[in-house]
Amino acid sequence: MFNVLKRDLSYLERISAQTGNSSVLLWESFRDHAYLWRGLSILLFPITLVALVGVAIMYLTADTMIEVPPKRAPQYYRVDQLPDRPFIDMGKEIITLLSSYTAERAQEQFVQVRGYLWEPALSAFDQEVMDTELKTIRDTRRTQLFVIDPRMIQVDRSDEDLGVVTVRVPGTRQKLIGGQLVPTDAAAYFLKLSTVPRNSLNEFGIVAVDIRIRVVASLALLAEEDRKQASEKKRMERRKRQGMAQGRSVAR
Repeated sequence: MFNVLKRDLSYLERISAQTGNSSVLLWESFRDHAYLWRGLSILLFPITLVALVGVAIMYLTADTMIEVPPKRAPQYYRVDQLPDRPFIDMGKEIITLLSSYTAERAQEQFVQVRGYLWEPALSAFDQEVMDTELKTIRDTRRTQLFVIDPRMIQVDRSDEDLGVVTVRVPGTRQKLIGGQLVPTDAAAYFLKLSTVPRNSLNEFGIVAVDIRIRVVASLALLAEEDRKQASEKKRMERRKRQGMAQGRSVAR
């Protein structure tokens, strides 16, 4: 009996000692965690403060930019919807392909010109240029350079209500036929341009419905004619204004 009591007391003392050790270890663990979180809070406080200040500065100094996609271009442009520049650029493109060539590349360039033509210009071009002129160029080994004078390009919108804009493209021509240089002359091309549904190769759908050429002695002569026409136009406008003024006086 005494031995049993002694054994039980020894067991209780052992359990009590283990419980005390566990409590100490648990408290020390909590203390380590407390130190850890306190250190993290001390470290994160200035970082959070700096981040808030940075966000405030960015918000106050940022520029708001709203990107709006460009308006979709229409499938078809009327003549009166386009400025002069697209017509001038198309006129120069066509005339450069048509009038500056070598015997070897003439056919390739003329085929490109066909892509910018519309009836009735297309049929006339096939008959006069692709069938006749191209053969002459090959037979004579003709090379031609046409230098456009951009200062004398004119755009006439008097037939705009008919869907046509006329562009004059003047310049000087230099020809080399059979290896022989031909005297330089001047010429002015007159293109009647209209519009069709546009495509990936023709941004504005501008096409030529008529192309005519006028050979002149020199560009100086053409410039003199322009001055006379401008003077005559001003004189007619002045007479028109005077007539209107006289009509108002009579009405009074």
